[in-house]
Amino acid sequence: MDRASRDPGSVSPERRDPLPGLLSLPGFLLARLSPRARIAVVLGALAVLAGAAAGVSALIREGARQAAGDRATESERDALRRRTLAEDQRPRRAPAPGGLASADAPDARLAVQRAITGDVRKRVHAGLLDGPVAATSCEAIGAPRRRGAAGFNCFTLRTTRKAGYTIESGYRFSARVDAGRGSLAWCKRNPRPIHPDTGYFVTVPVSRACLP
Repeated sequence: MDRASRDPGSVSPERRDPLPGLLSLPGFLLARLSPRARIAVVLGALAVLAGAAAGVSALIREGARQAAGDRATESERDALRRRTLAEDQRPRRAPAPGGLASADAPDARLAVQRAITGDVRKRVHAGLLDGPVAATSCEAIGAPRRRGAAGFNCFTLRTTRKAGYTIESGYRFSARVDAGRGSLAWCKRNPRPIHPDTGYFVTVPVSRACLP
């Protein structure tokens, strides 16, 4: 006679199936549910997946809209920068002094220098440039072209004082004297920055009216 027969009050332990591995666990648990519960679980899982897919799709669409908006905003900024630069660099003109012997004569150079200095001071007064500025110096580019036209590289000096030091900077210009037509033309130049943080920079070509 075994122990269970000798001890009527004893209870034999309940036998349980061992749990499967992690990958097989969902199927194991699903198989232990009633048919109605299985349907409910499957429908719930499908609803969760559908909601997740809809959320991901909405995030993708929103990201695409934001990217398109950023590109449009950057394009508008570039267009504004180009318009601002084009206005800053557009040719300014003045009549040349009469009786020029040649386009690169000393009086032609002086006329260009005075015209540019006056233009820069007007822009400083209007708040378009920083001042104060001193005089402008110009150097001729090569020999005068046909019809008595000559080109100049010019620089208007700007001086400021900070912490007891004098800081010199300025503005560069390209200028053209046409003795035959009796005209002066000059354009402010905005060269590309050298600093690596400003590698991307909007540029506008200088008008040919200011080039030799």
